[in-house]
Amino acid sequence: MSIAGFCDELISDSSDYRLGRVREKFLRSILVGIEHADSLNLTSIAGALDEGIRLHATQKRLSRNLDDQILFDFLQNRLLSLTTGDVSEDSWLVVHTYSLEKRYARKIEYLGPTGRDSDNGFKVCEVLAIEPKKGVYKPLMTHVWSNKIPDFESDSIEVAQTLDRVLDATANKGIVFFDDQSVGSELGDFLINRRAFDYFSMMRSDAAKVVHKDEEWTVRDLFDQIETKYGRTMFKLVPEGMLAKGKIDLDLFLHAGALGVKRLNDPRRLSLIALRAKTKRLGEISIPILTTKIGLKSRKSLMGLIESFLSIQDVVSLHQEVRARFRPEEFRVLTYRRLRLLFSLLQAVIVYRIESKGSPIIESPNFANQPHSGELDRTYLLPRKLDFKQERRVDQ
Repeated sequence: MSIAGFCDELISDSSDYRLGRVREKFLRSILVGIEHADSLNLTSIAGALDEGIRLHATQKRLSRNLDDQILFDFLQNRLLSLTTGDVSEDSWLVVHTYSLEKRYARKIEYLGPTGRDSDNGFKVCEVLAIEPKKGVYKPLMTHVWSNKIPDFESDSIEVAQTLDRVLDATANKGIVFFDDQSVGSELGDFLINRRAFDYFSMMRSDAAKVVHKDEEWTVRDLFDQIETKYGRTMFKLVPEGMLAKGKIDLDLFLHAGALGVKRLNDPRRLSLIALRAKTKRLGEISIPILTTKIGLKSRKSLMGLIESFLSIQDVVSLHQEVRARFRPEEFRVLTYRRLRLLFSLLQAVIVYRIESKGSPIIESPNFANQPHSGELDRTYLLPRKLDFKQERRVDQ
């Protein structure tokens, strides 16, 4: 599919709603420009369009047409419709947030003072749909805000409303996972308490309480009672600088078990998963997980869920790389409405690339069933049949 063909699909609507000739022309133009320029900078987009007129005139037209609430609403709704159609009960819906850095900006609407200790600036929430078994993903929703916008209540509300729109579009299908590197436990708890949906959530506080067989337990005490009878060895690629100067391939023995529980004052049946990762280098790490998935009584059901969970961070990192190719921090618009529409247009172009060229490939997953190849330090002896050149073994 060409970008022009994708524009036709995006603009066509089964309800026969039409944007109008001017808006349709602009939408086609700027999507083509972003795709060709690999940038959100209007000067770069205008240059890629090469309209045969002064660059400044094209840039000014693009900027003026970005300030369009009707087009923004249409694009977000249309993208949700296109991307959520094949979301299933087993799809992972990953909630991820990040800060939109614009260090030296001063005149952007609703941008307060920024800095290391400041909570001002723009934030972005993305919800990704991931099919772990296929290794494919697509962005479903992108929402930009700051704490200076009208009617702002809290960052938690902004994230919750974003997730609400996605779950409404999927008819509550999918398992929600909170990216642990950007979504804290307080926000995760807030989202879980706000509405009912299926989720898979690491518990950072083992002092939290659950009910098991009509008795109240702390997660810490109940965790120790769970028999982790299913296990397997996996290999974790540790980046440079975390444990040593170079990359390390860490062998981990993962073993897990689950018990049926309920949350306090909540009749819904849940599972508390006890996941333990054991290595001679780091000792044993305990990870309690609470999920709406129940009946995890077989190796296939439990370890399959764990492996899917371990693959998600690879997909999030891959999406960050895809997004970074467009250099979003180089945007140059001065109003909030233009900024929101610009980032929805970026989402549209990423969706186009995934649909036309297939999902980008994870070349080296962080967690793997086999040793990672390459010149790496290793915490295990490498089997002879996998005798990679110039391998090293670190002390255990």
